[in-house]
Amino acid sequence: MVTKEGTPKTKHNLILGGILGVLVLILVVFGPLFYTVLYPERTQKVAAERQNYHDIIAGLPADGIYSADAGSGGSYKDPIHGFFEVEPPNGFVIEEDRERTTIRLDNGQVVARSRISFKADEVKIGVTARGDLQNVIDDDLEFVLQQYRLAGVKIERTRFVTIDGVRGAEVLGKPADYYFLLIKYKKHSLDHSIVLTCYPASDFPKLFKGEFLPFLHSHRSLKSE
Repeated sequence: MVTKEGTPKTKHNLILGGILGVLVLILVVFGPLFYTVLYPERTQKVAAERQNYHDIIAGLPADGIYSADAGSGGSYKDPIHGFFEVEPPNGFVIEEDRERTTIRLDNGQVVARSRISFKADEVKIGVTARGDLQNVIDDDLEFVLQQYRLAGVKIERTRFVTIDGVRGAEVLGKPADYYFLLIKYKKHSLDHSIVLTCYPASDFPKLFKGEFLPFLHSHRSLKSE
């Protein structure tokens, strides 16, 4: 009796299982196509963002070397503390923060700091240099990443690079509809941070090659005065 009563139920379960399997297969195979047809604008936006990301990555030094030796320097020298020298991009406006020229570290120590911005339209290069006795870039990178995560910033990629002849860190992030690239390194008992920001995100690859990369090649740490 058990076998006879269980047989129809077993067949019913097999049929349902087969139908569900076919539905799942249809969703897997044709789901992306349905999504493309129903939401063409969203699909195009996602594709454009992916292409833009790949273009940015392709424009960054594949070997992670911005300057194997000391930076080439340039016509602009930090006028606040003399911590660095660089060649500004043509047409960029320079803003020097002459009010906040020191900073208190977590250990209570007060050190000198230079904060200078180079701006043009929706593009900004922010440079910060301050006194620092800790020469371990790994610890600093982890701290920076933790701060970004707490702020809800999406980090696309991190890696160690070479700039101004020393080991540094590179962080590519996308807070919203724009990208930023952070380059951080330590030299001459100084902590250097360079943040490249561009609106909109689609302009980043072109500006990186034309404006940002030469700037990074030229950035050179100077012995504090």
